[in-house]
Amino acid sequence: DPVSKQIINTKGIYLTAGYNPPPLRDCDPQDPNFGEGEDFTMSGYVKWATWSYDRESEAWDLVCSGHPGLDLTVSTPHGVMAVDHNWGAVGNPDRPDQVRFEGEQVVENAVYLLDVDGRTWKKLSHSGPWPQNLYEMTALVHDPKRDCLILHGGGPNRDELWTFNLNTNRWTQTAPKMETPGEKPPVCKRDAVFIPEEDVFLTCGHPAGDEDDAGIYAYQISENTWCRVDIPPPPGRNIKETVAQNRAITYDPKRNLILMVLGEGRGNRGTAAVYALRYRHETAKQGIDGHWT
Repeated sequence: DPVSKQIINTKGIYLTAGYNPPPLRDCDPQDPNFGEGEDFTMSGYVKWATWSYDRESEAWDLVCSGHPGLDLTVSTPHGVMAVDHNWGAVGNPDRPDQVRFEGEQVVENAVYLLDVDGRTWKKLSHSGPWPQNLYEMTALVHDPKRDCLILHGGGPNRDELWTFNLNTNRWTQTAPKMETPGEKPPVCKRDAVFIPEEDVFLTCGHPAGDEDDAGIYAYQISENTWCRVDIPPPPGRNIKETVAQNRAITYDPKRNLILMVLGEGRGNRGTAAVYALRYRHETAKQGIDGHWT
């Protein structure tokens, strides 16, 4: 968080039924109908909490409640923002964040801004539309050029792109076209980066219904266009590993490098490796530049 200079983490804390420790009294439970005291139907329950970490004092602090499912976070110059997508309740018809919009029952996937000093999350969005079908595999980045959020992963195929304007506090679906006619947009695989120098949103994914056709996709924001770029996988790895769950990508603006952490296969065992890529959009599209090291 560039405002508080803290590292922010929001997570669920699993508690035994009937146990409500004082530090967590003000934190919201994942199920608002869970009950009070010993009036529980299950042996345990989850509370959501937001923590800050001070790198100088090496101390954690419980800032406030996290709101159930508020774990899709992104750093912005205004502070840490998050989307309340609550993907653990995707199939729950009684989830409390449903509203009616244009005659349909939809989920209010709202945007929040963390105020560390005020110890609260401030809701920014108050009216629809909102991206739907958000799940664990959802990506969120900040575009500093337009001062907006870019979300990838909405819709029935989780391949929609939405932007959130921080001046109007409204979501808009971008509906980009494909640079190559006949191609499909990529399904979101959770991680993405924004590269200011290239004005590009970059992610690894595959078309809906074809996991074997994985690759790297670039969203050219000024042209509202997806294109697939010809960059081979890291040495000794295959392209499907770049869209598996056991990986993460991030952007280092100081060195203008994309960093990818790849584990081994789909499990949590084995040695992870870190790869770096300096991305240049025009040459990457031609397949004459761009490789992981």
